[in-house]
Amino acid sequence: MKFFLKKNIFFYFLIFGFSLLNAQGIPSGDSGRFPPPPQFPKDPDNIIKYRGNRTYSENLPLKIIQTKCTKKEGNLIFIEIIFNQSINPRSIKPDSILINNTPLPPFVRFLFNKKGTSVKMLVPLTINSFKMRICNIRSFNNTFIEPVELLIEVER
Repeated sequence: MKFFLKKNIFFYFLIFGFSLLNAQGIPSGDSGRFPPPPQFPKDPDNIIKYRGNRTYSENLPLKIIQTKCTKKEGNLIFIEIIFNQSINPRSIKPDSILINNTPLPPFVRFLFNKKGTSVKMLVPLTINSFKMRICNIRSFNNTFIEPVELLIEVER
């Protein structure tokens, strides 16, 4: 009985498949070729691909919009720097940010938001105010930031 049911299902499947082919029409020769897919428009010049993401770069000078600095447990200070446009993460190195004229320790890691406009880091510091100098950071259109020196107060 099982063999008979399987055989009937197979024949119904074949008949249904051929009826679909006949309904759509079987292509013959060159007339059955599908047209090539449409070509996508090329990216504008102000969009750069970075790690699979399309990053928009503006022809504006790179500037700092805001800085946030809060005290964490122990002697760690959380620093966030917000820029006016996406920055190239490859351009930020420990010597790009100087605190009291000394570069950041090499173990400091930088965290970026998805848009690339914000940089966050944890820095070991015990003082409540310091000078932060930011230089040699560039955006995706290769405009460098003008060296900036800021006086930062640590929030508690």
